[in-house]
Amino acid sequence: MINKFQFIIIFFIFLTLLIVHDQYAADKASDYISKMTLEEKIGQIMFIGFQGNSLNSKNMNHLKKINPGGIVFYRRNFEDASDIPSLISIIKSITKNHYLPLFFAIDQEGGIVHRIKGEYYKPPSVPAIGAINSAEITREVGLSVGNALRDLGININFAPVLDVPIDLLSSPMSRRSFSDNPKTVARLGTAYIKGLQDAGMLSTAKHFPGMGRTHEDSHHTLPR
Repeated sequence: MINKFQFIIIFFIFLTLLIVHDQYAADKASDYISKMTLEEKIGQIMFIGFQGNSLNSKNMNHLKKINPGGIVFYRRNFEDASDIPSLISIIKSITKNHYLPLFFAIDQEGGIVHRIKGEYYKPPSVPAIGAINSAEITREVGLSVGNALRDLGININFAPVLDVPIDLLSSPMSRRSFSDNPKTVARLGTAYIKGLQDAGMLSTAKHFPGMGRTHEDSHHTLPR
């Protein structure tokens, strides 16, 4: 059994290694960035999509030219979930000379917004999760969604929705939000994000600056 002095020594060794690792990662990132052209740096802040369910020569040239930070998949890009890994493999081969690996993202919120079809990939709707109002169940849903997406090669889920609709009857966000109670949204949203992270996924809290107060769907018109 280690004594107090040994524990302190081990703690400081661990802390030193952690600091060195963080500095190495920061230096590596700075080195990558210093080698990029302005166009490549601009590309790194972009997520782009493409039309169709295959990569034609136009799409491939587009990828090479823009050098995006990430790719977002839509329902139009695949017939079935099993198509996604091969798409990702092709995209990686096209961008293999880029300095940084790509992010691969998708909107898999659950309910009315889920790009991947099939019962295994269909999460419960966000309002249904909110009605149960359990942080642990919400975390488990996030974990399940994250595991399914990770197995396909996706590493970012554009979820959860953290908007707070002011009117559940007329707000377009009422079918995509946990609740009209800000505290409930914060608690369940945090749990969902934790579940995604436990699966090794990145999450995206949305929408900013907030769409809960609008009565209009921003996909079709400019909210006021």
